[in-house]
Amino acid sequence: MRRFIPSVILLLCIAPIALGAAPAKPKTPPKPVQKTPATKSVSGVNSPNSKAKLNLELTDKTKFTIDDAKGKIVLLYFWMSSAESTSEFSKLLELQAKHADGGLLLIGINGDRDLATMQATVKEKHISWPQSWNGFWRQNPVFKDWGVMRLPWCAVIGPDSTVLFIGPGTRASEEVEKAFAQHPPQASPDDLAAAMQTIKSGTSNLNDGDVLAAFKAYASVSPDLKKDPDVAKAAADLHDRLVNSTNKAFLVVNELKGSNDNVAAAVALKAMAKTLAGTDAESKAKSQLDELLAKPEVKEQLEGAERKANAAAALTVAKKLRDAGADESAYHKFKSITLDYPETPAATEAAEVVKTYDADSNFQLKLKDNAAASKAKPALSMADSYAKNGMTAQAKQKYQEIIDEYPGTTYADNAKKALANLK
Repeated sequence: MRRFIPSVILLLCIAPIALGAAPAKPKTPPKPVQKTPATKSVSGVNSPNSKAKLNLELTDKTKFTIDDAKGKIVLLYFWMSSAESTSEFSKLLELQAKHADGGLLLIGINGDRDLATMQATVKEKHISWPQSWNGFWRQNPVFKDWGVMRLPWCAVIGPDSTVLFIGPGTRASEEVEKAFAQHPPQASPDDLAAAMQTIKSGTSNLNDGDVLAAFKAYASVSPDLKKDPDVAKAAADLHDRLVNSTNKAFLVVNELKGSNDNVAAAVALKAMAKTLAGTDAESKAKSQLDELLAKPEVKEQLEGAERKANAAAALTVAKKLRDAGADESAYHKFKSITLDYPETPAATEAAEVVKTYDADSNFQLKLKDNAAASKAKPALSMADSYAKNGMTAQAKQKYQEIIDEYPGTTYADNAKKALANLK
């Protein structure tokens, strides 16, 4: 029996080989799964898909808050005077030129150790967008709020104040273009009021015989704003009159060129080409413009002159809104001038007006109330309804939400009083 057992075992071992079966291969250990490195989470007050929290003091001493950005796409560019940061400036200048009239606000947030260094770089690089500086970036709370890990860094905010992107500054152009495609700017009542006033100013210019000023006014209103029915009607009426005034406009341009005022002629021709798109006159205006821009000195001076002219025109609109008693629209227009045309005489004047409005506590309260009204008013009504029907816990919660979300408004004040009466 003892001899039989080893024999059986041996037979079982050699049987698979005898039958032609291949011996079992040792199992190959599975390859480790290659994981895509996870993107580091952004720590800070602001994060993607949240509502942006923003309150900056700009170098012209005006303030920029998230309320100033409503309806716009905002690009915050965090930088310092280093080759890595400034290498993106050429792309940002192109981005600003492409979208400034279409609803882009570009704000630079600098982290140099001293203000003078930042100012020297801005001047050297011909930077035209507003800047904020509050000390070295590693100690600056704004950089912490946006989770800045290295420079350059950027953040893109959508028209409804939602943070769309936070990350490396090299992604700025790509993310802004994506924002325009997926979250287009929205025309606010203030934008529409300013557009209507601009068209009215152009009509007034034409009535007074200043045909070139009328062309520049029409061209300065973005196509998106002209989609509004009221603005569209006023713009169409002015456009028809400008088409009929084309020959006169070319005569005035020739007079400017004859007196060697080539920069003013170039500004006018650019506005005419934009206004007369799709006509033979557009080709004529572009041809004459190209001739002028072939002169290096004209091309160099055109951008600065055009910015000053646009700023001055915007300032005129802001003043007319103020004179008409539309203070809220005027305030936002004055403020937009400081943002869109910094370092221009018009921006300097507008900044002083903004400071006056900011110092008016009654105006600021009205401004906050109007901004909060669409959400705070129904919320307060709901809280009052809870209280009236004996739902004390729900009422307390709703009143507290109003106090937290709409500070500095009469809605928050009323909620505080109501909450105190419930205790």
